Amino acid sequence: MCPLTKRNYGLLPEKEAESELWEKLCIDLIGPYPIPTKGHKKTKDSTPLQLWAMAMIDPATGWIEIKEITTKHADFFANVVLEKHGLRGILDQV
Repeated sequence: MCPLTKRNYGLLPEKEAESELWEKLCIDLIGPYPIPTKGHKKTKDSTPLQLWAMAMIDPATGWIEIKEITTKHADFFANVVLEKHGLRGILDQV
């Protein structure tokens, strides 16, 4: 019971368990991470190098895979998903 409002709140709704491996795939773009240029080659316009990555997570197992990306376009992301998970079966949700 909430001491301020004197109301009883119900339980949270049941959540369906993730049972099939790689049935659902969560994808996120992470970065930029600056890369120190000391001792490394610099870009042509002297801007600091940055790393972007694509994180893919299977919610059923918590397995995480990370792939460095060179472009932030949807077709590139789709190709990475097919490259990494194409042999594991068809995903129901991405």
